[in-house]
Amino acid sequence: MALSFSLVDGVSFCAEASDILEAAWSPPVIRYAPEYVSWQMGFPSSATMPAAAAFDGGKPVGFMAATARHLGCRGQAMEAAVVSFVAVLPGWRGQGIAGGLYRLLLDSIAERNLPVITYSIPGSGGERALLRAYSAAGFRMVGLGSYSNYAFAPRCQAADVEWRACFCDDARVLADVAAGYVPDESALWSVPTLAQAEHYFRDPRPRRLILAECAGSGVRGAALVVLSELRTAQGLVKITTLDSVLLPQQAISALHAVLNLASTAWPGAGVAAGIVSCPNLSGFDPLALRSIGVRKTGGQFSGHFCTRQPEAFPASGRTNLEIV
Repeated sequence: MALSFSLVDGVSFCAEASDILEAAWSPPVIRYAPEYVSWQMGFPSSATMPAAAAFDGGKPVGFMAATARHLGCRGQAMEAAVVSFVAVLPGWRGQGIAGGLYRLLLDSIAERNLPVITYSIPGSGGERALLRAYSAAGFRMVGLGSYSNYAFAPRCQAADVEWRACFCDDARVLADVAAGYVPDESALWSVPTLAQAEHYFRDPRPRRLILAECAGSGVRGAALVVLSELRTAQGLVKITTLDSVLLPQQAISALHAVLNLASTAWPGAGVAAGIVSCPNLSGFDPLALRSIGVRKTGGQFSGHFCTRQPEAFPASGRTNLEIV
């Protein structure tokens, strides 16, 4: 075995990355189609986001990459690298490949002076490897909280007269709502630039923007919903997913209006009927979620903010960023 590691262009390497990701992750898991990987690697940013690959001879056997997001906290804006897409082919595990990929990728990110957002499954071997790698690379980490996956199924319930939701597939509206969003002070939130907002609508998967407005108050929020494809033991399943939420955190009725509309986004065969998956509902009260028909499904992630510049730490305990 002649292992080597190199930085690659994530967009042009998307077919090889797709093959590795599809082979490395056991179902149920999101489908890593080449078009989806390319879209994630192509998020607009002032800094080019790196990707790294491992090779055995000429064969690609491992992959890891960062995708760009624009974030805000306490009135400050920052470009950040979201590190994800970590995968090693089954036959090549236990040989230090993940560690080698982390070293190469994190050094490249550090050269760009970028903070990192990353997610892990609590208590997993992947999380232990992640923590070791960031420490060895000189990054300090603060927790961004725990994220439970939820599912919503619409049910008969009196309509709320306070909040209304409508589809509004306009990137400018998403950018405007995000720029004017004022969460509580503990939140690190997604503030896509107009270029990034436009890029969301280039997702090869069907995607829609939902605008929520509070009657007579001028208060509004927004949420992005996407038709995800999951690989399961029974084959591919399509499910509506709420993957980015910019709503006043106490307005459970706003979320209810958004979810009711999201459940109708893609009617027809092949879509899990009326079900909306919600990977990140950080900040909403669990009891309030139950009151509108939102239930935990068992999935769990931990969020991490990582940087070599401790002065850049946000006073943050959570993020609304989609789980990537």
